[in-house]
Amino acid sequence: MLHTNGIPPKLTGRECEALICQQYWQSNKLLKEVDVLYIKSNGRWYQLYFENSTIFWRSQTESPAPYIEKENDPFRYPLVDLGSQYQVKGAIIAEYEEAPMAGGVKVTLVFERGDKIIVTCIDNKTAVQHIKAL
Repeated sequence: MLHTNGIPPKLTGRECEALICQQYWQSNKLLKEVDVLYIKSNGRWYQLYFENSTIFWRSQTESPAPYIEKENDPFRYPLVDLGSQYQVKGAIIAEYEEAPMAGGVKVTLVFERGDKIIVTCIDNKTAVQHIKAL
């Protein structure tokens, strides 16, 4: 069953101005490939994150800020610019979909030229996949 907390943003037909992934590392081990996905569209920032099988949407006014690590801090939260990495920054989001999966949920962003970004949370483990249009 699909559970959503928060109001999903209206992304369809809008430009993806930025797509930034915050990861979660502990003791040099990647624990969450996608701790928070930040999407900027129509001049606004939106947070997408998961807890168990619930999809959370939040809006924010500020761009994501890097986590400032302290000495001997075992935690890291690096920001990865997926928009540039997957060349979807500036692309139009044709549609997006939330869907249940066995053991979790997924959110798929489909871009006008056919690229897809799929973010999954299965058994509380997150992953991101890019499918390049042919």
